[in-house]
Amino acid sequence: MKWFWVVISTFQCVPNFIQCTTAPITQTLNGGSSTPPPVTKSPATTLAYTVTSYTSHISHTTYSVFKCDPQTLSKEGSFHSPNFPDKYPARANCQWTIQIPENLSEKYHFIKLQFQAFRVEYHTSCGFDSVKVYDNAGSNKTLLGSFCGVDIPPPLQSTTSKMTVIFTSDDVMQFVGFNVTVEFTNTKESIYSIVQYQFLPDFRLC
Repeated sequence: MKWFWVVISTFQCVPNFIQCTTAPITQTLNGGSSTPPPVTKSPATTLAYTVTSYTSHISHTTYSVFKCDPQTLSKEGSFHSPNFPDKYPARANCQWTIQIPENLSEKYHFIKLQFQAFRVEYHTSCGFDSVKVYDNAGSNKTLLGSFCGVDIPPPLQSTTSKMTVIFTSDDVMQFVGFNVTVEFTNTKESIYSIVQYQFLPDFRLC
C-alpha cells in the first residue's frame, strides 16, 4: 500500500481554496494566512490537487507514483528492478522479502545475495536512487548496505532465514537498475555490515 504525504509550507489564499482529493478522502483548505495541518494522506497511486480562486483561475496537477507491490520470494533464483534490462521507472518504491521455506529450513539456514548487474543513479550518500539490503525482515530487519552507482555490490549474506531488499528511485534520472541472484546456504560466511556503501560514478554510462 502506498501513502502520499502533502506538506504545505505556505498558505495565503484568501479567498481562494485548495482541495485535495484521493477518494474516499477529501480535504478542503480555505482562506487564512496561517499554515494548515501539515499532512494529508491517502492510500493511492495518484494524487491530484486543484487550486481555485474567485477570479476563475484554475490549475490542476497530478503526481503519479510507480506502483510496485511488495513481493515475497521463497525459492532460489533471481529478481531484478522494474523493467530490467531497460531503465527503471521514476518514483519507484519496491520491496522484496526473501525467506527460506519451512520445508528447507532444516537443510538451509542462511540466504546469500549476489548482484550480477548494477546501474543505479549515483549520489554521495545514495540519497537519490538506492538499493538497500537488510538482514531479516519487518521490524527486526538490520541494514547490511545502501548501494548506488555503477559498481557491483559485494556478496551479502543473512544471519537469519530472511532478507529484505528495498529499491527506491526519484524522478530525475533513470538507469538499467539491477539483477541479483538468490542462494540458500548452510555455510556461514563473513557478512558485510555496511551503513553506506558508496560507489564512484561513471558518467559515461547513462
